[in-house]
Order: sequence, then structure tokens, then C-alpha cells
Amino acid sequence: MSSQKKAKRVYSILEKKQILNEHFDHGLSISAISRKHQINAVTLYAWKKMLMGSDKKNPPSEEQNEIERLKRENEALKKVVADLAVDVSILKEANEILKKKQPTPAWFRSPKK
Repeated sequence: MSSQKKAKRVYSILEKKQILNEHFDHGLSISAISRKHQINAVTLYAWKKMLMGSDKKNPPSEEQNEIERLKRENEALKKVVADLAVDVSILKEANEILKKKQPTPAWFRSPKK
């Protein structure tokens, strides 16, 4: 007897939706879809539950992933802007100090009348 195991197939969210659309759009039964795609019916019911939103542990959608990525990028940019604002204020203070310490050069002064 050969005990070869079937390789476990990982389906993307899009593939899961396409398979389940046969159930929703064409009215095929879960058991018929499971036979057609060689997927356990329990797995299809779990996908249906997950994609219908009744499962609280939904994997993040592509849109949610994009939102999270943009939030992280926004936080990083806020930190950069804050650092630059501190640098600008330091440079302004240094400029004011230098203006007070150094007399204005003759070539820069306006002519006296």
C-alpha cells in the first residue's frame, strides 16, 4: 500500500470567493462544489462563514492591508516632519544669535543720507 499524501493546496481570498460564487450565483450545493474542486465541504463552509463576515477572525483584505500600510507610512512621515520642524527652529535661533553677535558688514548697509 502506498501512503502518499496529497499536497495541501493554499487558496487565495480571490480564489475562495470565485469558488463560493458558484454556490451564490449558480445555486450549486456546497457538496457539489466540494466534489468539483476536490475540497472538503467543511472547508467550504468555513470559507463561506469567513467571507460572509460572521467570523470575527477575518483575514485582512487587500484594502485593509493598504490602509494599514498607509497608516504606517503616515506615522513615519509625521516623525520626519517633526524632526525637520525642530531643525528649522534650531536654525532660526542660531541665525538670530549670529545676527546679534556680528555687526552688519559695510557693503551690506544702506547708504546714509
